[in-house]
Amino acid sequence: KPFFFNGTLIIKEKKIENIIDNFLSKLILYDKNYLGNLSGSLKIKFNELNNKLIKKGELDFIINEKKINISQAKFNLHKIGKIVSNISFKEDKGNIIFVSKNKLFVEDHIEFAKIFQVSSKKVKSIKQINFTLEKNINDTEFIITKVEINNKDNNKFSEKIFLVKNIQNLRSHIRNVID
Repeated sequence: KPFFFNGTLIIKEKKIENIIDNFLSKLILYDKNYLGNLSGSLKIKFNELNNKLIKKGELDFIINEKKINISQAKFNLHKIGKIVSNISFKEDKGNIIFVSKNKLFVEDHIEFAKIFQVSSKKVKSIKQINFTLEKNINDTEFIITKVEINNKDNNKFSEKIFLVKNIQNLRSHIRNVID
């Protein structure tokens, strides 16, 4: 009979890059023999993260029949809104890549404009931004692709690749998309 559990883990004051590289990748890319007959749910809450934008969030995992699946991933984008993500890992030419398909729900367009240094008039009508984020494990750069604003047909951005090295670089890319 499987051992059933229901648990919560709280992670504080960590960098998102470290959580992805050292924790999530090991949790998702596991040896099935280690799970044995475990079954249950695990909620991981993130508080006071060491990141300019994301301060807290949570991941819900379902463990069943030697499989670990992320059932829900959501994060608060400091004062701006919420991100709902579909997180996975893939292997490409020996590299392990973190992949996150995201929906950003903008709740405060004025804060969005302040943080990303764009005109509040230009972002006033933005309610949702969809995008895919990828990161090679142990690499510091993120790649953002498939950007869609308010589910409108904006192919000039959805096909573009944005390489993000730091917050200033991200602001520059967002200004390019918004303008």
